[in-house]
Amino acid sequence: MIENLKKVITEFHEKGIPHFIERDIPIPKFKRINKIFTITGPRRAGKTTLLYQIMKNYIKEGFSIENFLYINFEDERISDIKKEELNLILEAYRELYGNKKPLLFFDEIQNIKGWDKFLRRLNENNYK
Repeated sequence: MIENLKKVITEFHEKGIPHFIERDIPIPKFKRINKIFTITGPRRAGKTTLLYQIMKNYIKEGFSIENFLYINFEDERISDIKKEELNLILEAYRELYGNKKPLLFFDEIQNIKGWDKFLRRLNENNYK
């Protein structure tokens, strides 16, 4: 599983943020807020596009794409990950980039039963 996670992470970093049409909506600044943000809405409403727009704004502020840990849990290579294995995501990132803390973007994480406890622990450890 960890090798598949590393592939998913590096593919996103190599391909970059996909092209999208920016929406004229205010994007909040998340730097000083220690909360978990959930974007909800119906399928095909633009939730993933909003994640990309947030990432693009961070890049405009000087962040590198390698600062982002983006995982789409609908990727078939990792879709069978269990809640007990979610920490492998961080291990895979550390193996690739060392001990720096990435900004976390998890798409379709609701597909993983027990995901909320994992994110709560990460939030308590100051991941954003």
